[in-house]
Amino acid sequence: VLVKLADRLHNMRTLQHMPPHKRAATARETLQIFAPLAHRLGLWAYKTELSDLSFKYLFPAEFMEVQEYIERMAPQYEDVIASSQDKVQRLLSSDEWLQGRIRSVSVTGRTKSVYSTWKKMQRHGCEIERVHDLVALRVVLCEEVRELPPTPTPTPPPAAGSTVTWMPPARGHAQAHFLQAEVLEAQAAQQAAQQAAQVAQAAQAAQAA
Repeated sequence: VLVKLADRLHNMRTLQHMPPHKRAATARETLQIFAPLAHRLGLWAYKTELSDLSFKYLFPAEFMEVQEYIERMAPQYEDVIASSQDKVQRLLSSDEWLQGRIRSVSVTGRTKSVYSTWKKMQRHGCEIERVHDLVALRVVLCEEVRELPPTPTPTPPPAAGSTVTWMPPARGHAQAHFLQAEVLEAQAAQQAAQQAAQVAQAAQAAQAA
C-alpha cells in the first residue's frame, strides 16, 4: 500500500505531462481513493499533497484563487502562529497541574491546505474571508512514563481437597474462599453411583431366586 501511494504521488507530481483527459481521470481517482487512504493510514503529508494536486487539475481556477489568498496572507499568519505558539508553550509548561503528569509539551502551527480550505468554503457556502481556521495550533502532550507493576508469578493449581484463598491484585478488598465444594460434590456423586449399583445387584439376585 505504501509503495502504491508513493507511486501515485509521483504520478500526480508529473501529471502535467499526460493528456488533458487522463489528467482529470487520474486526479479524480486520486481524490476519491488514494487521498482518503493516506488519511486512514495517518500519512498526513501524503494526504495533503495528493488532495491539493488533484484539486489543482480538477478545479484550476478555484485552486489558484485559494492558493493566491493563502500565499498573500502567509506573512501575517506566520507572525500570529509564532506569537501564539510561544504563549501556549509557556502557559502549558508552567501549569502546576501538568507538572509530574506530562513529560513534554509540543506546540506547532499549521496553515490549512488549499483543498481543505475550499471544501470548507463549499460546505458552509462562504467566502474564504469567513474561514476562521486557516491557521491553527497543534498541541501534543506526552504523558509521564510510569513504571508498570511487576507481573505476578503464576500460582500452580491447588490440590484436591485443599482450601484456596484468592485476593484480587488490583483492589485487595474482596476475598473468595472455596472450601472443598467441588471435592464434596464429587464424593456425593460417587456414593450415589455405588448405592445405585448395589440396588441393581440386589434386584438381579431377587429375580434369579
